[in-house]
Amino acid sequence: MKGKFPLINFALFEFTRRVFKSGGMSLTGILRLPVYYIQIIAGLPFAILQFLIYSRRIEKTIIAKDPVFILGHYRSGTTYLQKLVISNKQFGFLTNYDALFPNSNLLFGKQMQHVFQILINWFRIKNPFFNNSTVSLSEPTEEDDYLMNKASVYSAYWGLVFPKRWREWLNGAPQFSDPEYADGWKREYLKTLKYVTFRNVGKQLVLKSPPNTERIGVLLQLFPHAKFIYIYRNPFHLFYSTKNMWKKAILSYYSVQKISDDELDEIVFEHFEYLMDQYEKDKHLIPEGNLIEISYEELKADPYNTILKIYSEINLPDFELTAKELLLQIESEKEYQNFQYQFDDASLEKIERRWGKYTHQWNYKTPKNAVDMKASPAVIWLTGLSGAGKTTIANCLIERFKELSVAPVLLDGDEIRKTLRVNNFDEDSRKKHNLYVGYFASLLEKQGNVVIVALISPYKEIRNEVRAMCTNFIEVYVSTKIEICIERDAKGHYKKALSGEIKDFTGISAPYFPPDNPEITIDNGSLTFSECTDVIFDYYKKKE
Repeated sequence: MKGKFPLINFALFEFTRRVFKSGGMSLTGILRLPVYYIQIIAGLPFAILQFLIYSRRIEKTIIAKDPVFILGHYRSGTTYLQKLVISNKQFGFLTNYDALFPNSNLLFGKQMQHVFQILINWFRIKNPFFNNSTVSLSEPTEEDDYLMNKASVYSAYWGLVFPKRWREWLNGAPQFSDPEYADGWKREYLKTLKYVTFRNVGKQLVLKSPPNTERIGVLLQLFPHAKFIYIYRNPFHLFYSTKNMWKKAILSYYSVQKISDDELDEIVFEHFEYLMDQYEKDKHLIPEGNLIEISYEELKADPYNTILKIYSEINLPDFELTAKELLLQIESEKEYQNFQYQFDDASLEKIERRWGKYTHQWNYKTPKNAVDMKASPAVIWLTGLSGAGKTTIANCLIERFKELSVAPVLLDGDEIRKTLRVNNFDEDSRKKHNLYVGYFASLLEKQGNVVIVALISPYKEIRNEVRAMCTNFIEVYVSTKIEICIERDAKGHYKKALSGEIKDFTGISAPYFPPDNPEITIDNGSLTFSECTDVIFDYYKKKE
């Protein structure tokens, strides 16, 4: 690349150079060119002024603690994960405001951010990358996005603007093979992180940018004690979601080139393979104890305990100080609706053929075409001690059914108690509450629904009464040992029950009567949530 890529990191020059090396543009792309040039030219005076005022202070900024890097492919849940982690106010991050106005945000400050947000809300400006939700300037974004808006030579996202050159510009290897580029990237990235640290008053940074998934070695050269969180997602869903992202956002708003549907498929398939192979090749470089791998599915099913696990395994401090904010963030994220898509057999077969290595490694099964799926009504009743994993397994089951475009109804005992304002836990109150939930579940089943119930339901005779109400009743005994339940108890209920602060607590001061002949018995202490879900779902399918 040396000699072919003069590394002059000047916005107007860099964009023009890429235009001439891009391999041609579509008519729509030609019409978009003036917008890019106006954005760059209009920002130049502000960029010079901001540099003159702030560059020395930013250069002197010390990054006291190595960052936490979130790695993973696009659409694998990196943004959701980052938003949960940064609910802890001890962490700093790069915002959409930083990225959208990289040359002027320090000059205009928070006041202008507030003004712009009012305008965004007024005109209902949507973010096409996130199912057209309204743009929030205070939410996190990616370092490569920030660099792209500066038209920096060092952003991987040139491969999104010019997708015909994605192999050279979105993939990092062709560029990082040039020592001049690699050294320049490290300087530019370090300068970017000093800027973010300056903006966040010295806080430890939590950063996510999918291209970093292949930059582990370079990141460790800069930050040898950095922490890494790697998140992966069901490849069958990832394919459709990534393709949606390209069609609805990148090609519709940013790219200046037109590509065919077959070309888009190849970008999605090949870039995933490239990123994953690079990650698998380099992850051993990360010091022991500084990397944790999680799945998107477990994060969605049980966000609170998954974040708690992350804090524990990579030794992040002060989880207890963020518990309240984390719960509030989890609640607010429930409003987000994912992109909808329809499985087709040809794509499913291609995904299995191209990405089978990862579907098998991560234990994902090929979903059936939704058209062929017939979901028989049923009540899947999960019973077990508090903390056994019932709600998490229930949420995993919801996601499994959604893969087949089936939307089960989830009845969670705790949520129903809140709704009905049932506060008593004596035996009579428990039995009435359990019977009410059972009756409601039976009605929903008669209406053709798959109903998933997560409820301690400690009394055998009540569960048997509910069974008699239902046509297809699947009793699942989650038999997790009480020691594990106590260990998982993030809210401290067991501790309070053992001290006598909570009365009538099942398993401590109130009895639990296990089922005699449940359809399924699973031990969430020995099986993963994914494995528990497989057992239940496979039983349901065989019985269907």
